[in-house]
Amino acid sequence: MSAIIAQLFVSFHILDLHGLNYLSLGGVVVAMFIAFSLPSARVSIYFNRKHSLAAAAALEQIRQMKLGNLEVVNGELIIKKRTFPQRVKRAIEVLVEHFKETYSNAYILKWSVWWAIAMAGNLQVVEYYEALWEEIAKPTDETHHVVYNGAVNAVQAALSKV
Repeated sequence: MSAIIAQLFVSFHILDLHGLNYLSLGGVVVAMFIAFSLPSARVSIYFNRKHSLAAAAALEQIRQMKLGNLEVVNGELIIKKRTFPQRVKRAIEVLVEHFKETYSNAYILKWSVWWAIAMAGNLQVVEYYEALWEEIAKPTDETHHVVYNGAVNAVQAALSKV
């Protein structure tokens, strides 16, 4: 969609290529402010997890016993508050654990390899036709130079969806 809009802006002389750079920068800045204005997630799978199910709570207690974060106070088993470095260490452990679980699945591993190959191939094609289009669309006179690589990019994206 951005390629089509950019192509229309350039084709109808609404913006030049330099103006498109400012438009892109403005879009990134607006997106950043929108992201920062969104409310925080209440639950994270890596930090400050809260379990509502008894089974999940029991699993967390087992994990906490391994870390030595459980203590008995007045006959109740409670989880000690962890320091920031301890929480970071635990988050890394969970990430590694999830990575091992995910990539030990042969289906996900094959899908990931195919996705990486497809993305690399797509990037090769995009980089090739951008350079090719630049060569084809060399201006014959300096006063009029229309660039259609946005349209080419949009067509390539649409065809790749098919």
